Amino acid sequence: RPYPPANVKINDEYYPVGVTGNATLTWVDRNRLQQTGGSILGWTNTGVTIEAGVTYVVELYDADDVLISSNDVGAVNTTTVDVSSVTTTSCKIKLFSIRDGYVSFQAFEHVLVFSFNAPHNVNGTWNESTQDIDLNWSFD
Repeated sequence: RPYPPANVKINDEYYPVGVTGNATLTWVDRNRLQQTGGSILGWTNTGVTIEAGVTYVVELYDADDVLISSNDVGAVNTTTVDVSSVTTTSCKIKLFSIRDGYVSFQAFEHVLVFSFNAPHNVNGTWNESTQDIDLNWSFD
């Protein structure tokens, strides 16, 4: 099986809690054939030459763990994940390598929470007849 990607960052951060807008993933290559002697490379070590035939797959899941998209992005080290199709307040991004139909034993997975601009200038008016409050607000 191919080695999984390492040193994965989302919008230039390790394991961010949330994102606003799209998520840009970056990572470095690992190579099971090249890494046969010496010390094992750590998570944050620089990349090595990608193993021949290896490509990377990025999957996006909604908060209910339902697959939204799966894209083979090729033999690159960065991609932007379009999260506009996510209709829940969070999503899971999964990144793994694949070669000749073999998937890496491990994958990078991280759950993101979406940030949004909260309403402000909230005004409420009590409606005595319905015993309810009518709210008005604005976004910037």
